[in-house]
Amino acid sequence: DILPSLRGKKLLEVGCGNGYWLRLFHSKGAQCVGVDVSKNQLAEAQKRNESEKTRIIYYPSNGADLKVLGSQKFDIVFLEKVLLEVPALSQIRKIMKEAYRVTQKGGILVVSELHPAAVHFNIPNFKLTPEYGYFNSGSTIKVISKRVDGNAISYTDYHWTLEDICNAITDTGFKIVKITEPRPRFSTVHKYPYLKYREGTPVDLLIKAIK
Repeated sequence: DILPSLRGKKLLEVGCGNGYWLRLFHSKGAQCVGVDVSKNQLAEAQKRNESEKTRIIYYPSNGADLKVLGSQKFDIVFLEKVLLEVPALSQIRKIMKEAYRVTQKGGILVVSELHPAAVHFNIPNFKLTPEYGYFNSGSTIKVISKRVDGNAISYTDYHWTLEDICNAITDTGFKIVKITEPRPRFSTVHKYPYLKYREGTPVDLLIKAIK
């Protein structure tokens, strides 16, 4: 809903992992490029490229340094749950600065993140650390997730306020035009009842900006 038609659009995902979202965007007609710092994830993405016969280009690169890519090249730049893995606000600003550089004039930036307030709603898989405070930018939270094999895994994410995220975007020159707090449709909750808590809890945040 937040994106235009993708047919023929040049799209970059920063922090693409194994290419899950890029394969979806590619199926909608986008010309896709992905960058990630994890060589293991990119190796998996390349395997999917070959097995699914997709033409997605991947580069091992940090989102704060996209010198491998030219300026004003992409119609859309997309980030999915990237900022919560960045330990410094200065690094986030560099990521946004690079995103601005590689985006064409009139192009779109879409940032999908954990909602900054989500950890305040007693969601079982979020555990606050002693240092956590909403306005303590960069404080950590513990996240417990299930792996594909069903086993639980615990990892650390970094908390950024709404102010941190929005200012990092607009300070580069992007103009925020839409903020969405996604909730599941009734039909989705009916099919997957465990998602009912998301009807009244802000878990995700989508920000759309234009250059």
